[in-house]
Amino acid sequence: MFIKQLKYDLMFSRNAFLGMGALLIGMSIVLRMGLLTPMHVQSSLDVWGFLSLSIAVTVVSVASVVQIFNLYNRSFFKNSGYLMLTLPVNRTRQLASKLIVSLIWYNFMMIVASCMILIFAIGTVSWNHARNSFAWHGGSISNFFEGIFAMNVIAFLLIAIIFFGITLANSVIGRWHVHGFVAGVVAILYLILTVRVATFLDVLFLGMTRSFIGTFMMWHSSFVYYITFLGFAFVAVFATLHLLKNRVDLR
Repeated sequence: MFIKQLKYDLMFSRNAFLGMGALLIGMSIVLRMGLLTPMHVQSSLDVWGFLSLSIAVTVVSVASVVQIFNLYNRSFFKNSGYLMLTLPVNRTRQLASKLIVSLIWYNFMMIVASCMILIFAIGTVSWNHARNSFAWHGGSISNFFEGIFAMNVIAFLLIAIIFFGITLANSVIGRWHVHGFVAGVVAILYLILTVRVATFLDVLFLGMTRSFIGTFMMWHSSFVYYITFLGFAFVAVFATLHLLKNRVDLR
């Protein structure tokens, strides 16, 4: 039944994400056609490259967060999610399905962002420059997959916190119904705490230069961030699961 739950979640959200992806790519094409002019100055190329990257990442990031927010909120707390809640799947698997589907669509939107960058690069970056930038020289493959892993770790943390905030906003603690603003503040503070703890641990382990563990951590300082982010993400997931089982009435 878990596979069926995944299938329903994908079907429930595919129109929104596929439509948004097509819209963003279409807007990029139209915008690029309007801006397609000869570029003769290298500084102009650098400006357009930075601008296209900034636009693509910002727009796709904001759009992804909004859609993931709507996906979770509608599928649990709105009438449109009633069909999925009738499936004989426990809350743990339902939440796991939402997390997996959200990560799938996040990676899809990253592909959309890459397409937007390529569209903006037309006419501004020469073929040789692009080929050298994306050449698979030594270490580039490992760096590429490490970048994908890092983005998914950060995305998993943000998605887990978003789910926690939405669930908290629909929870009843004692006789008090948690206000959405309070839930949002708690979620933001939790994210800030996560980053602060990760930074503190990174500095702490890097300072232990004479110990084995310090030497190991210095091999790759981002390892501290990965572990910390994943740890706090799973804490948020378990907190969300607790609220779903004990503080929220989904009937």
